[in-house]
Amino acid sequence: MEESLSKPLDDAALTDVDVQKGVIRSWISLGLGTAENTVATGFGLLNDVRYEAVAATDATIDYVERLSKGVFGLGRKARNRVDHLAVDSFKRGELAVNVLLQAIHRTGNSATELAAETAGAAVGERSAA
Repeated sequence: MEESLSKPLDDAALTDVDVQKGVIRSWISLGLGTAENTVATGFGLLNDVRYEAVAATDATIDYVERLSKGVFGLGRKARNRVDHLAVDSFKRGELAVNVLLQAIHRTGNSATELAAETAGAAVGERSAA
């Protein structure tokens, strides 16, 4: 992309150069033109750096935003799964306790019936005697 040194200066730069006004004045004019181009190039590069920095910052912010969104989404999903597990565990725990209570109730009823039958049989045997 290097321009050839043999290319003539543009018309705007040549208007300031007038050999008839002297070599020193021409050199000053050419030097000022070079300084202006250097300043324009420098500020152009600074603007390019600024643009790239803004683009990189925006990309970083977008990445962090998506990452945090993903982390919070994963947190919500984990909370939902744990909640479903807790609900299922509570239901199963309640059923297990109810089964135990029913078994104890049946065992108590069976023991009462057995005691009544045993007592009835014992009383019946004594009365028969």
